[in-house]
Amino acid sequence: SAAAGETFSFDIGFASFDPGSDSSAPRLWTAANDSTMSTKDDSVKQYGLSFINQLASYVAPNVRPIAIPMANSESAITYAWNGTSAIVSSVANPIWGGTFTFFDVSMQKPAFTVLLEPTKIYGVENLVRYAVTDENHKNVTELLVHDFGAVATVPDEVKTLVASGNEIYAAHAAGAFGTATSKITLLARSKFTSEQGVVPYLKLIADTQISTTTSALFGGAPLSSLASLGTSVTISNMFGQVYVGVDATAAAASCAAGVTIAQLTSDGSGGFHFDFKQIAPTSVLNPGFDTVISATAPTPRVRITNITGMKTSTGLDYMIVARDNGSGPQTIYAVPIVSTGSGIGQIADFTSVKNYFNTGGPALFSSRQFDTVISNPTQIDIRPTNLTYLTQLIVGGQQYTNSVNKNLALDAGNSIEQLYAIGDTVYVVIGNNYTNTQAPGTFQSKALFDQDGHIIGWTPWIRALGTDQQQLYSFVDRKTITGFYISAQTFANIPTFRSVHQTTFMADAVLASGDPLLSIDLFPFFASTQNQPGGVQGFFEFYNVNSNALNSHLALLFITGYGKVALYPYATENPSNSGSRIFQLSGNSLGGFFTKEDSTQHAIVAADIAGTNTPGGAPGDMDQWMFYGGISGVSVLVDPATGIGFSNYSVTPSASLVAQKIGDFLSVKKLLGGQNGFIYILTSTELFRIALDSNKFKTPATISLNPELVLSAKTLSSQPLYFLDGLLDDDLGIIGTTDGMYQLNIATKKVTKINIPNGLPAVSKLNVSSIGIGSNQDFKTLSNLYVLSNSFGTQQARLNRFVIENSVLTPFDDFLTSQPNGDGAPSSLIKFDNYMSNYFSNGTWNLASSYFLGLTQPLSGVHATPLVQQIFAGVRAGFSSSQIIMTMLSAYAPLPFAFGTNNLGGFVQESATGSLILFGNFATHANV
Repeated sequence: SAAAGETFSFDIGFASFDPGSDSSAPRLWTAANDSTMSTKDDSVKQYGLSFINQLASYVAPNVRPIAIPMANSESAITYAWNGTSAIVSSVANPIWGGTFTFFDVSMQKPAFTVLLEPTKIYGVENLVRYAVTDENHKNVTELLVHDFGAVATVPDEVKTLVASGNEIYAAHAAGAFGTATSKITLLARSKFTSEQGVVPYLKLIADTQISTTTSALFGGAPLSSLASLGTSVTISNMFGQVYVGVDATAAAASCAAGVTIAQLTSDGSGGFHFDFKQIAPTSVLNPGFDTVISATAPTPRVRITNITGMKTSTGLDYMIVARDNGSGPQTIYAVPIVSTGSGIGQIADFTSVKNYFNTGGPALFSSRQFDTVISNPTQIDIRPTNLTYLTQLIVGGQQYTNSVNKNLALDAGNSIEQLYAIGDTVYVVIGNNYTNTQAPGTFQSKALFDQDGHIIGWTPWIRALGTDQQQLYSFVDRKTITGFYISAQTFANIPTFRSVHQTTFMADAVLASGDPLLSIDLFPFFASTQNQPGGVQGFFEFYNVNSNALNSHLALLFITGYGKVALYPYATENPSNSGSRIFQLSGNSLGGFFTKEDSTQHAIVAADIAGTNTPGGAPGDMDQWMFYGGISGVSVLVDPATGIGFSNYSVTPSASLVAQKIGDFLSVKKLLGGQNGFIYILTSTELFRIALDSNKFKTPATISLNPELVLSAKTLSSQPLYFLDGLLDDDLGIIGTTDGMYQLNIATKKVTKINIPNGLPAVSKLNVSSIGIGSNQDFKTLSNLYVLSNSFGTQQARLNRFVIENSVLTPFDDFLTSQPNGDGAPSSLIKFDNYMSNYFSNGTWNLASSYFLGLTQPLSGVHATPLVQQIFAGVRAGFSSSQIIMTMLSAYAPLPFAFGTNNLGGFVQESATGSLILFGNFATHANV
């Protein structure tokens, strides 16, 4: 009975993705939180608890995931424990038309509470439902139950719960948490043998009070108590530790901590309780600093609303928290966690990285750990003056430009629905509606690492999952290149979350899922014809880096093909600001040289925007031009009367813009722009630059173009050498060649060859992840460089990582073996067992692609199937530098639309909707 575009006719309150096991498929579980559920008809009540089986990376357009109901109208069998024995009862089924108040899933077994029974925790023991029942197919609902109000004078109500393995962690109180008596509890699934046989039940393992006098929650003097403990509580079980996040306010001259470790401890008589352990030592939890997890006067309140764990590809553990002062807006922080020694679970010293190598047999890299507890509070000081550590701490980055804080777009209050980490990327789900300072949806930020593996920065927040809808829950699955999200179909201040989506690579290259943000059908324009090749050869996105206003942040998409280009302006936030039309050029309108006498359309593979300060303009005003090129030369989009393309991206492409040829540069590999007053043209053998001046691009031009030769391949080697790829930021250039990687100082023209540990000769692809907004033009200050190198003769490929800091390139310590001095020998992160032409990483989806599959070069005229290889979570420092290991840590992506192509361009992720896009001669397919 759901409305059009919705999955359910009731409000979804909870969801949990369970990855399944060898015997069960991955499932997204959903639970209703609609107070009217008990009044619904039977066809609706059965869906109050449901699951949806996850489908593959690619789903045919006519296939939709199906919600499978798990409630039935029959009675349920419950198993309870009275302290000495198990009690088996037949009761009205609580999930039939029930409204859930807390919910989680582990090992495909939900744990939950329902509205009408707030003192009870239920754990599913057995749940089977058939659409049609008979003697051989009977519905079964067997539930374990623990009642906190069974013997209490004032019944305790559950305040939160988390399922982990066979355990359930919960917080409960006989009133408001933090004010009334409040406890943290551990329940475990257990068995009791009685006359009735073996009976399952929930065993109470520990039940320990937490209050204003819990010493782990405060520091300084007086060491007596907190001023108050608020109603907010969250629990997270990660890295073998149980973390409890609270809302704590410090007493005078003391410090409040918002996180504590609940450590299970024997009471010496067969029972257990929780010892609440400080997350950091007293030397850190003291007056004088507001840290990631603590607060002191004059703002003595700290609230931790979300906690999750992150295991990085460099092998280190991090705790990710959402923190505020009790009223918002929230900020997401990341802190290192000690994973070895006596301080396990506590916040670590950022630089205390220790590498371990196997002692028996080959001295192979074993693990990387933080081994020292933090002692210096300035390392997690969150005052804006401490920019060095803020770069490491604040997920999404924090840039101070014109006093504008470019952090996650959140209003005051608790706007974060969910916080999670997959791989090297943190995700935040925002359910609140659009405002001038807030945007809903799922956002992602990727960690940047130093050479030793610890985090030193974060990429800016961008969207994920191809939509800007208000969302309750999302999950990004790196194994299948898909994601789930639960959304509200219509923007509202009080949204109704009723729609469940699984992303897939959409056919016909429509870059949206019904959203107005970015909905472009590129296929007709770039389609192949009988006599002409087609498809997309390049997919580029350019940001308006001069705009600080959230709702006016413009960007441009530029798509290239065989003798065709398309330009599309859009807003990266708020769909009402998006551009409304595509600017398309083909044939003779491209600049007069891409169409040859034989009518062959040549591939346009490169594009970039370059700008210079507007003569006589206000500070920050820029004149900018869009350049594009390929095998036959370079053109620019320009107004012939003014010689200017765009002014700060504020001009929507109009009829006055035309394509104008600027030179017959042969075999253009890449165009490198930016805001430094030049456009750089990288061909297969030369690097040129042209100083930007509107007089050069007027019709007729009033001054000559004057291209300057910056670098020639023949100056680097006496043997034939060719340029394959390049990056440029101000005076720092990085060039990939058939003979390795070179660093170029633009100002001095000095060239230095950079050693690539275990690398291969041909550096075919360079990608950066940066703290800057436009990563490929703003990376020299702090970024990570991904270098893909190949050997065409042996059909092998390798991936190396470098840190770039203030124009200095240093290889990662992606160790494989130890050395006699005890240090490790840096190696490639990945050794592929086949040629790779492209590598994409957003920290979660790590995807390698090539034009063909196989160990040897295909014979002339023989077409081989292209390859997209998914890299799984197990790939990390020291464990993937082997072709043998890689076969176990990766898989070929089932993307049938790419089979049979003779050109697989690669993956990009655009920021308007966060769509992952694969392009080639099949045009574009977006994962939305």
